[in-house]
Amino acid sequence: MVLVKAKVRLSGVRGSYSSTALTDTGARMSLIDKSLAERVGVQYTGRTIDFISVSSHIVRALEAIVSEIEVENST
Repeated sequence: MVLVKAKVRLSGVRGSYSSTALTDTGARMSLIDKSLAERVGVQYTGRTIDFISVSSHIVRALEAIVSEIEVENST
């Protein structure tokens, strides 16, 4: 696992959002806030997933699919 600061763009069925984010280069899934998920328009699968954070907290999330995640020039 390598954490890097990178420019990220999420695209969904309603639009896109760009920002700088702390990114795990080895992750196969990412977490985003519910309000951002609704803003870009994710497609929920109906599955619930429990993530365990670095601080050992459990985060329950709804699995969803975005149209595209673009990560640019990690530093």
